[in-house]
Amino acid sequence: MLERLFSFFIIVLYLFSCTSNQESKNPVLKAKGNKKYGGEFRFMSTEKVDNLFPLYAYNVFAQRINLQIFETLLKVDPDTDEILPGIASSYFKSEDGKKYTFTLRKNVFFHPDACFGGKLHTLNAKDVKTTLEFACSAMDNLNKQSSLLKGKIVGSTSFYNESSTSFPKTGVSGIKVINDNTIEINLNEPYAKFDLLLTHPSLSIFPIEAYYKYGQNIGFHPVGTGPFLLDKMNDSGISLKRNENYWRKDNIGNKLPFLSKVQMTYSKTKTSEIKSFKTHKTDMVMEIPVEEVEGMLGTLKDAQSGKNLPHKVFAQLSYSVNYIAFSCDQKPFDNPKVRKAIAHSVDRRIIVEKALNGEGYLAENGFVPNMKSYASETISGIDYNPTLARKMLSEAGYPNGRGFPKIYLWVNTQKGTMKYAWCKNYVTQLKEQLNINMEIKLCKINEREEAIARGEAICWRAGWVADYPDAEGFLSIFYSKNKFTLDNKNAFHYSSDDFDKNYNFAIVEQDSIKRLQYLTSCDQKIINDAVVFPVYRDDFLVFLNLKVRGFKVNSMEIFDLSEVFIKEIN
Repeated sequence: MLERLFSFFIIVLYLFSCTSNQESKNPVLKAKGNKKYGGEFRFMSTEKVDNLFPLYAYNVFAQRINLQIFETLLKVDPDTDEILPGIASSYFKSEDGKKYTFTLRKNVFFHPDACFGGKLHTLNAKDVKTTLEFACSAMDNLNKQSSLLKGKIVGSTSFYNESSTSFPKTGVSGIKVINDNTIEINLNEPYAKFDLLLTHPSLSIFPIEAYYKYGQNIGFHPVGTGPFLLDKMNDSGISLKRNENYWRKDNIGNKLPFLSKVQMTYSKTKTSEIKSFKTHKTDMVMEIPVEEVEGMLGTLKDAQSGKNLPHKVFAQLSYSVNYIAFSCDQKPFDNPKVRKAIAHSVDRRIIVEKALNGEGYLAENGFVPNMKSYASETISGIDYNPTLARKMLSEAGYPNGRGFPKIYLWVNTQKGTMKYAWCKNYVTQLKEQLNINMEIKLCKINEREEAIARGEAICWRAGWVADYPDAEGFLSIFYSKNKFTLDNKNAFHYSSDDFDKNYNFAIVEQDSIKRLQYLTSCDQKIINDAVVFPVYRDDFLVFLNLKVRGFKVNSMEIFDLSEVFIKEIN
């Protein structure tokens, strides 16, 4: 694949006054096509991002920031789900599917950093090699995503075994530097979607020099090739500034990015986020509680019809699922009948209609959502059947809920939010139908993950958003050989020979029809065993100030700020 080269661009430099106290001599670009350089894009987050190392970024909150700083070899088209060039301009896959050869773009620079003596460093094949090797390592304190590549690349398993405490200089034998702009990756066996896997945000390219300089503190010193670089990172938030040496241009030749600054500040509640947006202190708000939607913009229908409203709304179909999860190796959830009884006792329709005010789509079939490459309707879900639920709970040894222990449902939110509302409805239904007492425990996302890891949380609310548009990414979290890490890989401690067999077939199968059959078999097995209880799927709602233009968001709920510009409204 080759990305189109742009024919021309115009750069006009001029001097401008920066503050009342001093004169700045920084050059400013002039944009074509009614676009504008400069300005600040502001938003808030209720979840803190405490580490900006790509391989540590296991949740979407961190990934949204990271993908403004870092770039991957390949990327996904937000409209078509097709693979596009990233910092690799093209790649070749061998006929047997075991060798990938990537050609890197020339004149792509890492951000100037102290690890390079403050100088520009041109990205080369060695940087890609060491990044992918780090992703294969057992350095769990930094690498939370070892399951992505370990075992797939020739020599990756032995490298993993040698790397528990430090980064080995022996390297991974299957990753070869051909020349400065060419790198070759050799797989142990074909991996059907290896090119798509390389679009995963955690596999963004970074220089090993940054690790050698900063060590365990590398997450506070991100060095990437993306459109923005880190300005400040503290307890109040994260600010980014324009990368003056960024390589990309837009479709009419403007040098990217347009924005001078990106500012994310932390909020204690979603209410405070919305207030800041309404008073124009921020330019974007995401994940709006359904009860707030109409009050902010009139009706969602009005907003989408293009009526003259003070703000704009993006409603992007999200490749996601909201669900209840269980630890399958701890009582009482180690008994499949208990999990199935719970699944039969809860009416998803009531949750969506009453707790969510009709917003959201029932997850009545599989765990994996509908995607361009996957149809969830082929999966048979567990239906709402309270009578059967009570019978199964009795057979499990808890007639009418007697003897059933008190359970905490860990929910990463605050009271008054959409998450809290539907989880409250869920526990209410359990009490009404099965006489099971379940209490909501509010927490932060990191608190929940740590509680799962130490075995304290055995039931929790979670949401899974695709890292890349393929069913395998959803199903990988149930694979028994994926040990639990904070990225939620098999946090359920689930093990099934049938699931593993079909999953192993799916990841190597080159025939798309056969591969789909294996994937749907895995999805059906998850539902049949009631490992999780999928509740609903939803749109990813983003509200923007009308002056924000060029905003892009994909079905993985990741936004792209590289082409955003601020247009002053008269």
